[in-house]
Amino acid sequence: MLDGTRVTHPDWPTFVRESWEKRPAILWDTGAGLCDEAAILAALHDAGRQIRDGSIRDHRDVTYHSGAAVVVDAAPYLPVADETSFEAYLGRLARSSTAQEFTLLINNFQQFSLPLALRMRLFMRGLFEALGTLPAGMVSSHLMIARYTTSPFGVHKDPNSVFTFVMRGDKILRVWPFEALADQTRQPFARHRQLNLYDFDYRPFRDISVPLHGPPGSILYWPSTYWHVGESDGQAVHVSLHLTCDLHSEPRGELVDLLRQYVDDTRTEADWEDAYQVDLAVANGPLRLPEPLVKA
Repeated sequence: MLDGTRVTHPDWPTFVRESWEKRPAILWDTGAGLCDEAAILAALHDAGRQIRDGSIRDHRDVTYHSGAAVVVDAAPYLPVADETSFEAYLGRLARSSTAQEFTLLINNFQQFSLPLALRMRLFMRGLFEALGTLPAGMVSSHLMIARYTTSPFGVHKDPNSVFTFVMRGDKILRVWPFEALADQTRQPFARHRQLNLYDFDYRPFRDISVPLHGPPGSILYWPSTYWHVGESDGQAVHVSLHLTCDLHSEPRGELVDLLRQYVDDTRTEADWEDAYQVDLAVANGPLRLPEPLVKA
């Protein structure tokens, strides 16, 4: 079990030299302002409002898991107008869950709170100054409110270096260096990809893991190539905010993703085709591309 270092803001040069992309670490948050429950609750209210009125940028950013099953409509599990305290909201959430184990996950959480987004930026600024670089991919955040013994996402890895701020409840992030579980996947470039080992029984591998124990106020860090899984006692609701730095960006793939998003955002009914007109009389030459494909 790692010991934590209590700091107002991390000693970034030391952190970069000793831990960044090298090994897991535990810090203690005494002033970053990211565990401000009033700001978190206000952001949750905004997420609920956007889900209910349909204005949310991407509905996939908010998911609710009842046990291992994904619930399509996450709106009932976000705060309502008269829930003006975290205790009231968490109490109702715990009571309304039909399963003992549940997980509310909100990705891109910074979109729901400008004050929190600015504090995230300030927290990361010192790291980037110490590194002298910016991550190749996105810096983002997600909020998790859950009650489980083991995370429904199982053992997985992301292309992100992660800082987890534990707000409420005790939480353990069990992590492994990439090489420890590399033979559990045949995916090419697995070190750089987001991968889930859904059916993997990790119990025989617990002894070679690094357990990061996170009581409230701790910041758990692990490098981008590490496998990890969340654990808790399954009785109390725990709340954590995660800052992620994508360090494995492949520019060509990013361009394809951007083009796909552009097509999705601009598609209309007129864009759909059921057949293309071609000149079948051309026997000794290539067929000309149909006009809709040329325009595309």
